[in-house]
Amino acid sequence: MAEDKVDNTVYPPMPPDQIQRVIKFLHTKKDSFCLAQAVCKKFAVKRQQLVDAGFSVSAPGKVCVVAPPGMPAPENLSKEDLWEELTPEKVQEIQEYLESKDPPFDEVGNINSWFDVRTPQLQAAGFVCSEKNAHGAMNLSVPGSEPAEIPLTGAEMREKGIRPKGSGKVGKGGGKKGGSGGWDDWNNGGWVDPMMMQQCMMQMWQMMQSKGGMMGKGMMGKGMGGKAGGKGKRKDEGPVTPMEEQTKQEVVDFLTEAPATTVAVLGAKFKVGKRQLLEAGFVTGPPNESGQIGVAPPGGPTPEPPAKVIKLAPEAAPEE
Repeated sequence: MAEDKVDNTVYPPMPPDQIQRVIKFLHTKKDSFCLAQAVCKKFAVKRQQLVDAGFSVSAPGKVCVVAPPGMPAPENLSKEDLWEELTPEKVQEIQEYLESKDPPFDEVGNINSWFDVRTPQLQAAGFVCSEKNAHGAMNLSVPGSEPAEIPLTGAEMREKGIRPKGSGKVGKGGGKKGGSGGWDDWNNGGWVDPMMMQQCMMQMWQMMQSKGGMMGKGMMGKGMGGKAGGKGKRKDEGPVTPMEEQTKQEVVDFLTEAPATTVAVLGAKFKVGKRQLLEAGFVTGPPNESGQIGVAPPGGPTPEPPAKVIKLAPEAAPEE
């Protein structure tokens, strides 16, 4: 019978200024407590270091929370207990975005990613979710409206002959922060179809070659493989850094809220690659026409090619 692993590592004590910063951070949260894994990740500390510094830490588990010293950490919580109410400004921003669309709804996974919110927070603010489709995806509409139609899966769209439209949150410059677009979207920092980008690069290369071979062998080598002749080492030949259990759980939780998430979205949000996801047991499916790949939690079914391209909006830096 296998014995449970015990971490006997002795960690250094937290510096006083770091302790004060953690306390200040906790007091900005609902009821002055926060998920332990979030605190550990933000301040690069271990759970045992928090305990040694006098913080109140609940029993280890999926919902383990931290409270300031002298304040008891509540037990038997759900994650919904930790999510704060959306501010009126955030509610208005999401509502204005949905009302700008025709029809006036969008997939919940898109809203979760672009506005950094969770589904229970949206529901608590009055937003209306549709029923789930076969993959768990839902559409979201504004408060007081009727539930939107159920989002089609990729297979259903192909059966109906519907070509997925690019979707994206409109940025300040007029371009989109996601979704397929043309040259204007590229100039505005939006997403561009990888095939389109590759074609543009090939056209530029051919044009430069026709003007006297401006792109020599050395530059070709550096651009295409790292050395002349294209003999550079492939990026996916090196060893894979194992995904931390804390990061793995965060990714699983995120996929529960946004089942239509792609490898690119997880890479931007959690700084993980496809090989790390596969090594950790996550399931990836075939790419869609744009090269986007769906992801499912460990043990889940193989996802179909994503119907839409999703890209995260840049997150604001957290206040210390």
